[in-house]
Amino acid sequence: MLGWPKPNFGFMYWLKGDLAAAKTTLVEVLRTGKILYGLCNLLESLGRFDESLDFHLRCLEQYKKVLGMNHHRVGDSRPYLASELARTTFKRSKLHRLMGENKDADEVLDKAYSIRKRLSPGDTIPSEKFTEDPALDGITKPVDTHAQGNKALAQSERSLLFLSTRLTSDQTSSTMSLAPAAPRLRGSQAKATKKKQNPQPDRLRPEEYANAVLGYSKLSTGAGQNHISLAQYLHDRPATVRLDLRPNSEEFVTLYLLGIEQIARQSSSQSSRHHSPSGGDPPENCIIFLRGFMTAQWINNIGARYLIDPEFFCRHLDFSPVDDNASAFSIPSLPSSCVHLIELPVFTIGKRTGSTSQLRVDRIDQLRREGVISLSSHYHEISKLSSSQMQLGDSMVRNFYVFDETYFAIEQRISICLQRARGQKSFTLLVWLDAGTDFPNLTTIPWSVRMPESYYLPVIRHKPNLALKCHLFAGQPSDRMGISGDKIQSLSNLSHDYGRSLRPKIKAKDAFYNLNEIFNFAASSQVQFLNLIDAKLDSYISRPADQEYESLPDLKYTKEMLYRHLQKTKQVLESIRNTRLSTWPKDGSDSSKADIAAKSVEQDYEHILERTISLHIRTTEAITVLMSSMSISESQRAIGQAQRVGKLTFLAFIFVPLSFTTSFFGMNVTQIEDTNLGIWSWFVMSAPIVGLVFTLYFVDVAFLWDKHVRARRGLS
Repeated sequence: MLGWPKPNFGFMYWLKGDLAAAKTTLVEVLRTGKILYGLCNLLESLGRFDESLDFHLRCLEQYKKVLGMNHHRVGDSRPYLASELARTTFKRSKLHRLMGENKDADEVLDKAYSIRKRLSPGDTIPSEKFTEDPALDGITKPVDTHAQGNKALAQSERSLLFLSTRLTSDQTSSTMSLAPAAPRLRGSQAKATKKKQNPQPDRLRPEEYANAVLGYSKLSTGAGQNHISLAQYLHDRPATVRLDLRPNSEEFVTLYLLGIEQIARQSSSQSSRHHSPSGGDPPENCIIFLRGFMTAQWINNIGARYLIDPEFFCRHLDFSPVDDNASAFSIPSLPSSCVHLIELPVFTIGKRTGSTSQLRVDRIDQLRREGVISLSSHYHEISKLSSSQMQLGDSMVRNFYVFDETYFAIEQRISICLQRARGQKSFTLLVWLDAGTDFPNLTTIPWSVRMPESYYLPVIRHKPNLALKCHLFAGQPSDRMGISGDKIQSLSNLSHDYGRSLRPKIKAKDAFYNLNEIFNFAASSQVQFLNLIDAKLDSYISRPADQEYESLPDLKYTKEMLYRHLQKTKQVLESIRNTRLSTWPKDGSDSSKADIAAKSVEQDYEHILERTISLHIRTTEAITVLMSSMSISESQRAIGQAQRVGKLTFLAFIFVPLSFTTSFFGMNVTQIEDTNLGIWSWFVMSAPIVGLVFTLYFVDVAFLWDKHVRARRGLS
């Protein structure tokens, strides 16, 4: 419209002589500032900040020339960054001082002070006050509320904080813990802090964390019996680990800071040479993702840094068989004892393309037996812990299901732990995913996939109008499917770019709201799993009558599968209800949106529970009907066999008396041999005997005799 049609309208008005309309139309064409304003915001959302700033400046100049300096749109397009500049300049001076460059630090500090004086000419605070953080917070806190200015401030503060903590860690120690360095307090604040000191530490050293778990496992009361394996695992390995801030394709530990602004992210990789953590973790709410098998070094450091309940690690690494002699049968526990712990089952469906369409019962049974053996071996390898051959980030499997020669499914787990900081002011969410690296391409592992013969189906999450927003997800680094093809499990991608659909302000305060995408992912995978079971039940039930008996093992297998999932879904619902307790931080300022999200999650899992119960009932009824059908078939076969036996019995009644008479005349006795008897003698003798036998066969002699006896006794 702005290219040719609109200017043509202006020319038409001019030719007609309507000069006022022509001027209005042509001036309107020049007012393209709103388009520039939209483009600058779009480019900012895409992360192209340099181009966004260029369009922002063009928009501002356009608005100034067309609308004048007093229009509200000019104010919208002019973020005021002077206060942010003063604050970040001060932090830059602190950075120079940390590096030992005192001269440069003084020059930058003077520059920050001069900017502050221009902002507030009547302020009489001397420059010496700029040496203390509290004074700076009161002086140079941003006064502009424009969103662009706040974002610029947050980004600059994060970058300076990161650089300063990295410099501090390089100058002080190469093996610092994951905890941030405590801020230095001076004067009265330091004295007040000393008075409030608590003997309970804010954090532990990794070796102290390992020793604490070991001590608990050795209690004479036996309360820590289920921690014995974990304690040995943590205590036998070195207790330092390094957090590598350079993301790559093999990230196994990812940290998201839950601030009001954009989430910061830190990652670790398997390629780390030294196991020494960085000291740059800010003391604020955060969510940490662990992927795959974790080494003792990582567990010790993360557990010590955030004081994670060892029960969380113990449960996630519990791969002991059900009939284990060392088991105390303490899991699952009471819901009230694990308010801060959540376990979500996640399913990944696999498909084999080279299988035959003809179902082979023996082949399916063989695949299931191989799966049980491989799963038992996998359990044994993980449960060894200290002597295990598992590497950092190796994927773990909880269950393996075979439906037929085409479809199979693996069950994995997402374990979640909420840990409140001392004083209940901040919280940490630790999310441990079973999925890590791709499974090794070995024939001995039935759940591994080999392209193109087999592959994993993606977990599809349905959201309104999501297909119309695909441009927002294009080119994201989390799109790993282009690297590994369909060999990768969807669960392993969950930690990448997490929380994009969540509101930052609510995430910063509401712990359960942060888990919305995790619950949605797990629920979607379970729905796909139940849909597959429903489809397979249709095929099991609709088999021909002569093949119905082949469905019984499949139905029993499916029933056991559904029963396990039913119990796990009930546990998930109990965990969701536990999040309503005061232990879980809530967002009081915007509770309606958080409540809607929580109710949506609970509604989804109630639907999954009802669906699982429905399928379990359907499977049970199918087994009952099949057993009844098989009983009827057996009865029909028995009736047919009885009829054939009856015919044979009738023939026996004919031939047995004839055989008797034949044998009688065949005896070698003098009376018979000396007489010349004809064949008619045999007929004369056989006829009455056969007649007597048939009389006894057709007449109920016992009934007649009983009637005769009753008549003689005078009974009716």
